[in-house]
Amino acid sequence: GLIGTGGLFVSKLIGLAYTIPFSYILQSEAYQSVYAQSYNIYAYLLTIFQSGVPFAVATLVARYIALNDAKSVILVKRIAFAILGLTGFVGMLLLFALSNVIAPAMVAKNADIMANCLRILSLAIFLVPVLSAFRGYYQGLKEMEEYAFSQAFEQVFRVAFLLSAACLVVYALGWDKKYALYAAVMSTSVAALAAVVQFIHFDRNHQYEIDEMARKQKGQLRTSKKIFREILVLAVPYLIVAVLGNIDQVFNSFLLPTGLKMH
Repeated sequence: GLIGTGGLFVSKLIGLAYTIPFSYILQSEAYQSVYAQSYNIYAYLLTIFQSGVPFAVATLVARYIALNDAKSVILVKRIAFAILGLTGFVGMLLLFALSNVIAPAMVAKNADIMANCLRILSLAIFLVPVLSAFRGYYQGLKEMEEYAFSQAFEQVFRVAFLLSAACLVVYALGWDKKYALYAAVMSTSVAALAAVVQFIHFDRNHQYEIDEMARKQKGQLRTSKKIFREILVLAVPYLIVAVLGNIDQVFNSFLLPTGLKMH
């Protein structure tokens, strides 16, 4: 518990620390507002398109490991990647397609910049759920050191890329500061991709134990259909809570500005 929470704490602390130098680089309240509002939409969609599934995966993996059912563990892993890969892909296409509709409703000025930020962030809607599938799987296997390390690694990589790319664009290349903003939102996808690659390397060195257990196991106790149903039973309540519990972000970022304009 301490290890898992520690990884989250470190990642959040790093996330707070970068805001001061990044604000100094941008030196624009308008661009900072675009940055914050684009992440509000991203965070809400990400919550919807991955909500509950990583938790369900961790729960089912832990259950079947306790029952020495390695074949079901492998099935859970495969189905988790299929679900989160598909939902992430749909979310990516949805955000990319609706960016020109969402952006003008959120900001009166810089709507084109906002739309570009949302398009860039759409890639992260696909990559982060895939990363969450890895995390849920190894959380279920009680690999909490890797779970915590992944969170900290992703955030360190994100902040390092964000600040270095923003400095390069503004100070070395002399480009407009909107490109520093684009680099900042791109950092989420870059960091998620780096964390996925790190998890793939970790997976290659640890998955063989489960594969060996499955090879020695006699018979297949559960079908893919049953495991898929179990994931849904665990994930859907979290999805409902995520949709309703975070919908204030949509009201504040999208519907409220639209209503005020109309008024």
